[in-house]
Formats: sequence, structure tokens, C-alpha cells
Amino acid sequence: MINIKSINWVDIVSIFMLITGMILTFLSPSMIIFYIICLLSGTLFGRLLYKTKNTLQFKYYLIASAYLLGLLVGNFIKSYGLYIWPIIIFIFGIIISYKMTLKQ
Repeated sequence: MINIKSINWVDIVSIFMLITGMILTFLSPSMIIFYIICLLSGTLFGRLLYKTKNTLQFKYYLIASAYLLGLLVGNFIKSYGLYIWPIIIFIFGIIISYKMTLKQ
């Protein structure tokens, strides 16, 4: 039996982001739109990581990895191509957004 008091907010947000990633993949009409979603999502998570750079960031990495896992599961079901490209584009978006925010 699951104790409700032992569930952390990070777990709930991670499950929500996993489902959101799958839904966004299912709603994307083409592979190009899917890759653009991966890039824009990476930029959002890069900005989040910059804003929280002075705090403990593991929970945000967990949320980002759950979202990326949702994208990959949707990619696997829709068969959009190689599974490494969404990971590379997502990480590229994180790095670009973090570096651009760092220069401001």
C-alpha cells in the first residue's frame, strides 16, 4: 500500500512531465515538428537550470529526464527515426539556452 505522505512533489511533477512528453509526441504531425518540440523543451529546461543554479538541482534533472523519457517513449511508438537524435537535440537546447542566459 502506498503511503500518501511519502510521495514527494518531484515524483508527481515527473509523472506529469512523462505523460506530457508522450502527449506532445503523439500530437506532433511530423518528425520536424517533433524535433522542434525537443529543441524548445530543451531551451526551457536550460533556463530552469540557470535560474536554479545555486540550489540543489537533482530534482530538476529528474523532472527533465522524465520529460525526455516521455518524448522517447512517444518517439518509439510513432517510429520517428533514430532514438539518439531527440536526446542530442534536447541536450543541445539545454546548453544553448544556459549559455545564452549566462551571457545576459
